[in-house]
Amino acid sequence: MHAGVVATHEFRCLTRNRAAHWAALAVPALLVALVVVHWPADAQVDLSGRRAAAVFEVFAYGLLLAVLVVAPLLAATSIVRDRQRRTLLLMLTSPLRPLDLVIGKLAAIVAALLVVMLVSLPAAAACHAMGGVDGQRQVGALYVLLLALAVFLASMGLLVSTLADRLDAAVRIVFFSCGLMVLAPLVPYHFLRPLAGAAWDTPLLWLRDVSPLPAVLEITARGTPLTSATDNALTRFVVIMICGAVVALAWTWRALSKPALDRPRAAGVMTDDRSAGVQWMRGIMYLGIFDPMRRKRPIGNFTNPVLVKELRVSRLGRSRWLARLFVLVLIVSLGLTVSASRLSMVWGTGAIIGGVLMVQMAAILLLTPALAATLLASERESGSWRLLQMTPLHTVRIMTGKISAVLVLLFIVLLATVPALAVLVLIEERSGAGVRMGLMMLGLATLHTLFIAAAAGAFFARTSTATLAGFAAVLGPIVVSFFAWSREGIAFGRETVSTVLVINPVAATLAALQVGGFERYDIIEPARNYMVVTGALGLALWLLQVQRLRRPAGVAL
Repeated sequence: MHAGVVATHEFRCLTRNRAAHWAALAVPALLVALVVVHWPADAQVDLSGRRAAAVFEVFAYGLLLAVLVVAPLLAATSIVRDRQRRTLLLMLTSPLRPLDLVIGKLAAIVAALLVVMLVSLPAAAACHAMGGVDGQRQVGALYVLLLALAVFLASMGLLVSTLADRLDAAVRIVFFSCGLMVLAPLVPYHFLRPLAGAAWDTPLLWLRDVSPLPAVLEITARGTPLTSATDNALTRFVVIMICGAVVALAWTWRALSKPALDRPRAAGVMTDDRSAGVQWMRGIMYLGIFDPMRRKRPIGNFTNPVLVKELRVSRLGRSRWLARLFVLVLIVSLGLTVSASRLSMVWGTGAIIGGVLMVQMAAILLLTPALAATLLASERESGSWRLLQMTPLHTVRIMTGKISAVLVLLFIVLLATVPALAVLVLIEERSGAGVRMGLMMLGLATLHTLFIAAAAGAFFARTSTATLAGFAAVLGPIVVSFFAWSREGIAFGRETVSTVLVINPVAATLAALQVGGFERYDIIEPARNYMVVTGALGLALWLLQVQRLRRPAGVAL
């Protein structure tokens, strides 16, 4: 009973705002536009069903993208926003049980996602009307997949929203985890399967099917290296999503079932107040700079205070978390080095270099918008921007401090591929020029992504909207250009595709490495100029927005 009350209230809150109305209009408009682009121009019927299959494939990926964007955004802000508004404590101390709260919020989020799926039915009916698309085996299976994915993403978002302390951190973690779930499971299957024995086929298949892409490829009946080994990818995906949702909901219920009142906890003793022997031992254990119980040194006269503030407020910016991130990156780098040295004998050095840089590019594209888009929105939403307005800091100093904090984290992530690329260059010295060109394009793409995401998120006062805008500004051109590339010869010509690929930093990096068939396009120099110009415009736009927000608000008379 109480769960129904919570679900009704949450569903009304989710659907009565202006953003929900725009989403309900944008999703069907986008899907219908995708179908219309591929709709046959003549009155002839394609008996082979190829055109209908192509239209349904585009529709499936468009709807999958809509669910992947909307679901994390709705779930990540659900509980942490109640905690910030001080209403979560009231609900937990009321007769409302934590289980009712979890079930009610989950039902409301899934119901809102069902609305997104329902408005796509006219486009699905158009795909089915063209012929060649099975209503039960393809259209019905697609909606089953999306429903399972929606339940899992809602459960994962509720868990992150329960554990997170800040709204921007919750949105950032959920979006990054969502992108990681789509791309990361494909890497072990693609790289390790040629080296692993037959005993590892089943574990690698289950790990691969954590991503929804193999199941969508199976539904659209398109044979690729991801789905050629075996069938039933949809069944495995649904089972994994259900099990993951159950685990996430149980974890969320356990976290909310703890006593809501504050419990006393020992504050501990600062390292500076301990004996000399203890300080010496902790200095060895924490390498002298990573001790969390040591008092921080005063900020120097030539140190940017905004940079120090950003690093200390963010969990990843603290010294001990930077050390953990560095160790994690080092482990990943060693794994890539070993894999690169072994796989180079199977696939060749050029293909492995492209794969390593694409893994690095995926990490940059997932991490950078999440960090850069909320640089201003998190300050405005928490109310701390007014404190910055009262400081004598110049706009340029505020800007450089915030940008430098993001660059520190991105630089550590970029270190992951350096040892692997060095090993590959030692294996084949002729690949040195390609590696240098690829690293240059990767660094340029990192700065381009940083400035574009920061500029896109600077115009929004809420972190959830700013994060969505940052990801849309960064990933939107990439998705559109890859869509045009996949339709080359069907809906677009070679010259049009080459022009559109200029706005895609991933395609430019692949063209610089001369892998993946992108060496056919002369896009390296235009893409470099595009990233420089748009990155500079994004930086200037972000600077102007910071300067505008720095002005004190007028007082009404």
